[in-house]
Formats: sequence, structure tokens, C-alpha cells
Amino acid sequence: MVDPKRVVSYEDMLKVIHQPEKVIIDVRNIDEIKATGKIPSSINIPCNCFIYFKYNK
Repeated sequence: MVDPKRVVSYEDMLKVIHQPEKVIIDVRNIDEIKATGKIPSSINIPCNCFIYFKYNK
């Protein structure tokens, strides 16, 4: 279950998207980004990378 405090709304993202002191980590996979577009100034680390590292230590 995702903690609602950790979920950012679209409106909240628009407020911080161009603030250089904020780091935006986009956990969507490549197909999702291709379909919907990149978040400006974000760093993409797909969520499936975390799953891979958890089970392949």
C-alpha cells in the first residue's frame, strides 16, 4: 500500500518542476514515459530497477 503522503499530485508537481533545489525522481517505466512524455528536469529510475536489485543481490 502506498502512503498517501508520498504521492504527489499533478498540481503539486507543477509547483516544483522548475525549482532547481528540488529533485524529481520519475519511477515510471520507459513505455509509460514514451506514452505520456518526460517530466522536465526529472531523473528517471524505473521502479522495476528496484525490484531487480532487491532479488538479484
